[in-house]
Amino acid sequence: MTRSSTKELFSPLENPKQKFRSKRRHYDIPSLIESNSPEFDQISDIEEHSEEEVRETMTETMEQYMSKSRGDYGSGDTRPAINQDTEFKLKGQFLKELRDNTFNGSEHEDANKDIKKVLEIVGLFHILKITQDQIMLRAFPISLIGAASMWLRNQPSGLITTWKILKTKFLNKYCPPARTAKKIKEINNFQ
Repeated sequence: MTRSSTKELFSPLENPKQKFRSKRRHYDIPSLIESNSPEFDQISDIEEHSEEEVRETMTETMEQYMSKSRGDYGSGDTRPAINQDTEFKLKGQFLKELRDNTFNGSEHEDANKDIKKVLEIVGLFHILKITQDQIMLRAFPISLIGAASMWLRNQPSGLITTWKILKTKFLNKYCPPARTAKKIKEINNFQ
């Protein structure tokens, strides 16, 4: 373009890197090669668990479904009462840590590792007059997502009253002895 031309000149971008990156995000599409990734497997595991949960719900009669009270919804664990005198709050940073270290129940995840991580996070703070049961029964469900969260919510109310019971049920569900034996066998047969 010459100086004498009357057309408007194109103005340069203020931040070209940012502009190109934002445009590139629109075109990023996972390929079929990436479908073999563990992340894709986790998504398919969630879908499988969801179908199982739907089948369980469908086996209920309409009368059973309609007779559920509002109190039957929510988490399956019973949270111990905290004295009104005691102030208990999970701070934002602890909630963020719990949300960043989630467990969804896929076969690729380690249930023991999840419990250990939640215990590490909860171990960072101590509140007077608050027991570990009270803290863990409030904090641990926050770390569960997907099928694992649905599993806990579908537990009968009043069945899980202590951290020990929740931990045992959780490990029996997501780290059963048969799965452990299978993994040990795979390790022993590795060549």
